[in-house]
Amino acid sequence: MGTRSNIGMIKENGEIEYVYSHWDGYPSCNGKILLEHYTDPTKIKKLIKLGSISSLGEKVTKPKGHSFERPIKGYTTFYGRDRGESDVESQTVQNLNDIEHEEFTYLFDVKNGVWKFSEGDSNFKLLTLKHCKD
Repeated sequence: MGTRSNIGMIKENGEIEYVYSHWDGYPSCNGKILLEHYTDPTKIKKLIKLGSISSLGEKVTKPKGHSFERPIKGYTTFYGRDRGESDVESQTVQNLNDIEHEEFTYLFDVKNGVWKFSEGDSNFKLLTLKHCKD
């Protein structure tokens, strides 16, 4: 069973761009991966640009042999790139209340260089490793 989440960023201009992520949206999985492997805004932009995610991994690139049917451990699996689905692009909204909330939402605040998260609503708090315990 998937634990759905959104992953995105709050841009300098205040716009929020985000994508859907299907599996392991808990802070102990997606939250921890984001904190440990997605601290560079350029890498986060690449992640979001590739659209909706089946499962988040530490890397965005696609190694030889990686596919939706045969994912390689540690690599993100995308619905568009790795499964060939359409209509999986990122969404952009103007404020937090406009996000289609999932069980968890993770947003990288570009101005402050930190990850924030919420549990199904618009009440965001700073994401720390303390939240990422099993």
